[in-house]
Amino acid sequence: MLKHLKIRKNWIILAFCTVLCSITSVYSQEIIPDTYLGIDVPGLTNAYKMRGLTDEMIELRLNTLRDNQKKILLEAIKNQESTKILQNKSGINKSSLLLNSEVAASIQSTGIFSRIAVIVQDTLIIKKGVKTKFFLEPTSPDMAYKWVFYDLDNVTKKDSATTPIAYQKYTLPGKYKITLEIKDPSGCISYFTKNIKVEDSELCVGKPINFAFETTETNLTYTWTATNAAGVLVNELYKSTDGLYTYTPTLPGDFVIKLTATGTGKCETVFEEKITVLDCDPAPVCENHIAIVVDESGSIDDTEAKRIRAQLKSFIAAQIKSNKDGDGKMTISLIGLSDTDKDTRTDHVLEYSVSEADLLNGGYISRWIDNYGRRYGQTGISKGSDYWKSGLSVVLNTNFKIKPKLVFLITDGCQTTNPEGLKTLMQKFDNYQNSPDQSENKPHLYVVGINNGFYVDNAETSKTMARSADPNFVPSLLKTSFDSTNSAYLGKSLQYLFNFNENNTNAFPIERINGFDSATYFAHNDFTMLSDEPFYFSDGIVEAGAGCGKLSEKDYCANCISFQPEINKEYLLSAWVKEDTNIQLKDYKNSEINILFYDDPQAADPDPSDPDAPSQIIGSVTLKPSGAIIDGWQRISGKFIVPENTITAGVVLNNKNVGIPIYFDDLRIHPVDGSVKAFVYDPETFKLMSELDENNYSTFYEYDNEGGLVRVKKETSQGVKTIQETRSGNFINPK
Repeated sequence: MLKHLKIRKNWIILAFCTVLCSITSVYSQEIIPDTYLGIDVPGLTNAYKMRGLTDEMIELRLNTLRDNQKKILLEAIKNQESTKILQNKSGINKSSLLLNSEVAASIQSTGIFSRIAVIVQDTLIIKKGVKTKFFLEPTSPDMAYKWVFYDLDNVTKKDSATTPIAYQKYTLPGKYKITLEIKDPSGCISYFTKNIKVEDSELCVGKPINFAFETTETNLTYTWTATNAAGVLVNELYKSTDGLYTYTPTLPGDFVIKLTATGTGKCETVFEEKITVLDCDPAPVCENHIAIVVDESGSIDDTEAKRIRAQLKSFIAAQIKSNKDGDGKMTISLIGLSDTDKDTRTDHVLEYSVSEADLLNGGYISRWIDNYGRRYGQTGISKGSDYWKSGLSVVLNTNFKIKPKLVFLITDGCQTTNPEGLKTLMQKFDNYQNSPDQSENKPHLYVVGINNGFYVDNAETSKTMARSADPNFVPSLLKTSFDSTNSAYLGKSLQYLFNFNENNTNAFPIERINGFDSATYFAHNDFTMLSDEPFYFSDGIVEAGAGCGKLSEKDYCANCISFQPEINKEYLLSAWVKEDTNIQLKDYKNSEINILFYDDPQAADPDPSDPDAPSQIIGSVTLKPSGAIIDGWQRISGKFIVPENTITAGVVLNNKNVGIPIYFDDLRIHPVDGSVKAFVYDPETFKLMSELDENNYSTFYEYDNEGGLVRVKKETSQGVKTIQETRSGNFINPK
């Protein structure tokens, strides 16, 4: 006879709990001893006597307490729900199949279960998805068993059983309660309670999965097979005799485990179950090192220094959070430029794992950042501390445990006595073009610089600059001299230092405000962005794959006081357009409104000169004029839905014919299930001049010289119509 039953995954044989029971005949209808009711009669009697109560009063109080406790106990017994006996339906009697089975040491109970008892054991830990076998030894067919398995709230009954052995599988992790009631042939009852904790469980590639077949039948043979989702046989154990099977998956995926148990007379019973195998190898721990090199010269004034400090502190705080949250192990280096090509400073922070204490007032990192721009006079630090070679050589020549993937350089200028030496050093960065240095895993340099500064851009840079011509000491100097051997522009300097101009004088490094892993620099007018965008560095390194944390959660519309579009919501845009042409037209063809959706707050449009720049546009909607032209104006109206991941939206008023002036007016955006009215007032008289209804059609109000309303006109799809006109005058009596 062939029958199909499901294999229950991940069973574990467990001893449930134990109680040493006393032999005391206690029935629910007779007197229950005080000790079983939890009443301390001697102690209560002494206490009552000390309070002056008579023996009769004491006995009355004790009887009242006994009645209450007995009522609570018997009510609990009465309310126990009846359960169905679970029987095995297979062709082989009294059999069960266990996956990943483990036999726990069972504890023998002695005596007859005759005392009413509640025993709370320590919490037992089992795995989610594991079918667990619960039993109390010794089992007896003469006992009546009532198991109750509770849900996560430990109030709702999840399942029950009335067999000596009960099975249960939990699909959600958490804490659960199980109760067991046992009644012997004489009617004596015992109660047990067990708390269990369910944890996540996974079947993993490379880890053995053990199967066992339990049965009272003898002379059986077992054939086990494992097939993948495509039905291909991946493992087989043919005609074993012990009912045990171990399968070690080599690939993740869904599999079907099938057991055919064959008895005498070739009677077969088939069990099968689907299992899911995961690639459980722990994700590699994220370990990254970011180096920040800062220009500490005199041309960076106090305002700019404050902005740099703000960015550094925000960046450090993000790395502290990453380490604390377990996202990875981030180390940082803070390196200041010296006032010569040779590094002479002694205050560098090198490959340091930051913690919360470092940013506290007086903390190690906090002190370093707070002193930035304020430590002139220390070794190697002066108003001329902008020699790139000094700081970059520290990054490139230090034997770090983890080599930095990304190096930031914050600067407003560069000095060197050896331009070619500096250029040679730059070969160790992956930015360098056709570098003779073929080392692997070279760091990437990203320069956050002031565009209009003094930079090195040729091999003839003067060895020293007169202080009267040095903006580090005379910040008022204009940085626009094209005759100087120092370039006035950051991009021109990096073109030379990274060898972009070797074969093509028009080739430059990529300038991009983000994309730290692919761009080389961004030339700012000042360092305002470093304070306005506190997560500029920390989010940028995550997006570049050089950080371990998560992107920061930001309120991108902090200034949206009355209106802020929501993701996946539908809105209506309406406006009026007029093309200034002498040709009579039925429709305007040269005007349109484009709505652009960006996944970045910078809302950068594609740069034709940089095709590799990451696109920030994730969606767009184009709306064109339609309907009648009314007094030279045609309405544009259309619905749009804000797509997922939108951070910023832009509205583009597009003129496709530059030879024709185009005017746009009365542009409105509102939820599609809402309405808007707008009012226009005269700026001098404050009288209402027009009112725009929910369809963006205007009602015009005209007044006479005395301020009286004389005419009301209404804009409709058929044109402007006069709906009200009033005439009035004053009579002057000549007498």
